[in-house]
Amino acid sequence: MFIWKSNPQRGSSHRESSVAKLTEMSLGGSRADYAPYFFDNGVSSGNGNMALFSLSEDTPVVEKVRVFVTDANDEQPVFRNLPFIVDVPEDTPPGSSVYKVEAVDRDNGSGGSVTYFLQNSHMTNFAIDRHSGVLRIGPHNTLDYEKSRTHFITVVAKDGGGAYKGKEQVMTSSATVTINVIDAQDTPPIFVGTPYFGYVYEVSVPGSEIYTVYARDGDQGNPNPIQYSIVNGADGVFTINETSGCIKLLLYPAHLKKERYEVKVKATELGTEGQKWDFSTTVVTIRVVDLNNHPPTFFGESGPQSKFELTMYEHPPEGEILRGLKITVNDSDQVGLPRVTCPPLQAC
Repeated sequence: MFIWKSNPQRGSSHRESSVAKLTEMSLGGSRADYAPYFFDNGVSSGNGNMALFSLSEDTPVVEKVRVFVTDANDEQPVFRNLPFIVDVPEDTPPGSSVYKVEAVDRDNGSGGSVTYFLQNSHMTNFAIDRHSGVLRIGPHNTLDYEKSRTHFITVVAKDGGGAYKGKEQVMTSSATVTINVIDAQDTPPIFVGTPYFGYVYEVSVPGSEIYTVYARDGDQGNPNPIQYSIVNGADGVFTINETSGCIKLLLYPAHLKKERYEVKVKATELGTEGQKWDFSTTVVTIRVVDLNNHPPTFFGESGPQSKFELTMYEHPPEGEILRGLKITVNDSDQVGLPRVTCPPLQAC
């Protein structure tokens, strides 16, 4: 074994002469039995020494080899925090962000970058930022609970592509965002079963139920209680139960001055603290009806009578008018005009 000590302060000429001497010394031995092996302490060494060894040719020499492995684009993006479910009020303004999706790709380089887009974007009310994954309501779109209560949005995550087995490959994955539309207070109450008609009969008494109206909150996702009231047209004759919507009579029919009443009724939504919100109105038509419980009465020129006499020629032509006979029929019931039918006349 030969060791060569090099002193950096003495310059390169000294090192060159030393190398020459060592070369001569190494050549003096059997070249078949030995092979020179140099070991450098490296620039980080403080002593500046270099060692020269003469080793046997069959002596194994171990070196550290650093192997660099390049990444192939073999991983697809993976969405985090699944499932994606979000509740959005229907009155959220257009362009508002409603959710943020995130997907990661374990590949390096362009294969690890992820962008986003919506599947069938032209058929949805939403848009997504391709870089951030922020999902928004379209700039010209609105949500409507009454039309669609749930939206299913398919988001696709795509990597930047990269080599895989000698070919360029782009990897994608998809996930569904479920958007539940929350009903907002934007629809007034709706009266059910209109138009409304009620009747007052001559046998009715104060407190009699004439008709019951019904209205429901137009916002069925979060309905509020309804309060009923009469706006006008009752003329002090009718009242309404503010909770049930039942219209009742206040007076006896004999005291009513009209045969027909147009009662305007209002239904108002009540908030959680009793505040009044949206309202709707409708008209209830109430007719005063006389029962048909009196027979008609015949009147002659001198008053009520049940028998009438008339003198006429025998064998009158068909369709002959019976002149000089005056009959009046009166029906105290106001159900309708009385109709009089006469059986075939018989000669006395």
